[in-house]
Amino acid sequence: MDRDPIFSMAVERELIEVGVRWRWVNDGSDRLSWDDVIALIATAGPDSAIVRDARKDEWEWDLTNQLLAHIADQQAMSAWGGKGAKPKPIPRPGVDGKEMETAGVKPEGLSKAEMDEWLGDDWPGVNGG
Repeated sequence: MDRDPIFSMAVERELIEVGVRWRWVNDGSDRLSWDDVIALIATAGPDSAIVRDARKDEWEWDLTNQLLAHIADQQAMSAWGGKGAKPKPIPRPGVDGKEMETAGVKPEGLSKAEMDEWLGDDWPGVNGG
């Protein structure tokens, strides 16, 4: 635990929140066991100091904040109405601007020439077929 002082402080903070101290682990009493510490760390909530330390850039983006950002983006697009500069979406961690602009849709398809070749020439009413 001494190798990462920030993580040590995060664990200590979680222990203090539930009314125990790190120094009590294996102190000869049964106040706090390693199993207790493991259970507290494993079940730390999304706003806990441990999760904030582990997910430094993403911990604030829980489901509620993701949904609020989505609603704000949709409201901005509705208000835009196609006039002026298109509103930019709220930046989200781990997503670059290109992915946000396409909203997950990648243009994949055949050109007209490729489609003609794939379908062939024998279609009635198409190119004299």
